[in-house]
Amino acid sequence: MSRWKDIKSRFWERVAMTPTCWIWQGAKIPSRGLEYGIFNKKRVHRFSYELHLGAIPIDKELDHLCRNTLCVNPEHLEPVTHKTNVLRGISPGALNAKKTRGPCGHLYTGEDGLRRYCKPCRTKWHREYYHKKRKAA
Repeated sequence: MSRWKDIKSRFWERVAMTPTCWIWQGAKIPSRGLEYGIFNKKRVHRFSYELHLGAIPIDKELDHLCRNTLCVNPEHLEPVTHKTNVLRGISPGALNAKKTRGPCGHLYTGEDGLRRYCKPCRTKWHREYYHKKRKAA
């Protein structure tokens, strides 16, 4: 038996098939509060993607579309940019980026998505600040 066939058979011994996901049952490592499978000095979802679909583009990382970090089904993995991967997540930054209105209920301004304030509240704040400073002088 060739070394590659031996590696593939060892990989498949550690995968449990479910109707949707292929769940890794082997060694796991913690990473930022999540758990990822590890096999042959590589994360298993990357190993599975390369085994079935080929090389991962150099400027991309794999996003688990099923949100299960132990899933190795290549149909559930999509190469995306880091920004896309982060914004699809549930981190505080990703959740804030999805907001379109401020705490006051006004829409955020800026088509570029960089200005995270509403214009009416910002204008009100500047007026109050100006008058407060003017009275103090």
